[in-house]
Amino acid sequence: MKPGGGGKPSGELLELINRDFGSFEGFVNEFKAAAATQFGSGWAWLALNPLPSDEDKKLVVVKSPNAVNPLVWDYSNRRPDYISTFMEKLVSWDAVNSRLEAAKARAAEREEKRKRGRKQNMKTTKQTWTQGKCI
Repeated sequence: MKPGGGGKPSGELLELINRDFGSFEGFVNEFKAAAATQFGSGWAWLALNPLPSDEDKKLVVVKSPNAVNPLVWDYSNRRPDYISTFMEKLVSWDAVNSRLEAAKARAAEREEKRKRGRKQNMKTTKQTWTQGKCI
């Protein structure tokens, strides 16, 4: 969050939001619905789903219950007002962009590590077979 935040993101983040939610307005509606329908205390998040398949790597809105986040709110019956104020005036799209880049980098590192592990397993299996250790 930041004073004077809100509005629309730009660049790759906006492109991904449009791709994965149909439009920025579609994202805002889904985010607001997730936040407003979280039972009790909890949070709505815009997250990168870093599954191994490229078609699964997309932005998603997820919810988490209770104190999963160290930030605390107590807006009770004014939750929709808080969500609107957050989206319209406080969200820091610069911070979201930065976190998106970090998440993509971590996902790429995990994928590379998984590929190296698979390649090493194949190499070990091949060596075992060629050395006559398998019957």
